[in-house]
Amino acid sequence: MKFHLPAFGLSLLLCSAPALKAEDWPQWLGPKGDSVWRETGLLKVFPDKGPPVKWKVPAGWGFSGPVVSGGRVVLMDYVIREGKPDANPGGRTAIKGDERVRCFDAATGQELWSHSY
Repeated sequence: MKFHLPAFGLSLLLCSAPALKAEDWPQWLGPKGDSVWRETGLLKVFPDKGPPVKWKVPAGWGFSGPVVSGGRVVLMDYVIREGKPDANPGGRTAIKGDERVRCFDAATGQELWSHSY
């Protein structure tokens, strides 16, 4: 089973309806860097079928969570073009790909811009 952290993090972030009108989360660990969400009116318990998904996008590998600010969601990921990751943490594996930074409208999920490098 493959687990893609950005896709999982983005799904969690976008599943909650209050998140669309919530405070900005413009940096790692939140506005004050303490990982505390100060928004009110959040769900205390998810519905049996899970929170409603407003939108989702496919995401590659990554090591950062989404940034939410000013009605936009910025996501960074890595898309593999060639090679295959192995389970050797100390080894060197040649994996060719592109890093991306993408920006989406928080309300609709429409991609506003993308940059690959």
